[in-house]
Amino acid sequence: MHEMLHWAAGARTPVVMANVNRALGPGWNTWAEHTDAFSQRDTGWLQVSSGPCRRAYDATLMAFRIAEDERVLLPVMVNLDGFTSRTSRSRSRRSRSATSSRRSACPTRSISPIPAGTGP
Repeated sequence: MHEMLHWAAGARTPVVMANVNRALGPGWNTWAEHTDAFSQRDTGWLQVSSGPCRRAYDATLMAFRIAEDERVLLPVMVNLDGFTSRTSRSRSRRSRSATSSRRSACPTRSISPIPAGTGP
């Protein structure tokens, strides 16, 4: 797959790839290494490194906007730390105004069941 990374950058394809870095040690190794990202350094891909889950999500959305911009048109690699992103949890908060506007925009309605024998 490594040779396809060079081709994607040379063809200027707007590709976004998540690269989850792992430690190159035994299975019980929980440290994060960036060997996977460093080995792809000279492939021509833009690389964005992120930390917690929320930043990884934001970086992925940002990567799509960057890769598809006509001034850029390059593949983007979003680098994540394997152990920390796999074992972490985060809550996303919604503001009270977003919750109240959603309720007014999508009112709940009761759906009446279709009587039997009235179908097409």
